[in-house]
Amino acid sequence: MHFIRFCDQITRHPFYERFILGTIVFAGILIGLETSDGLKERYGEILHALDQVVLGIFICEAIIKL
Repeated sequence: MHFIRFCDQITRHPFYERFILGTIVFAGILIGLETSDGLKERYGEILHALDQVVLGIFICEAIIKL
């Protein structure tokens, strides 16, 4: 029960909401950057790693909200 209450407190915190919104915006920027062949060739590994970090954040968000 304490874990559920803790997760509820996290999701209601204003920083959490801003963090998730910022992550969504950052994910959109990453998608835009990945459409450039030149950037993808030069920074493809970094873009992929950042995309995996964003995915991890969204997975954690889903788990916390469940």
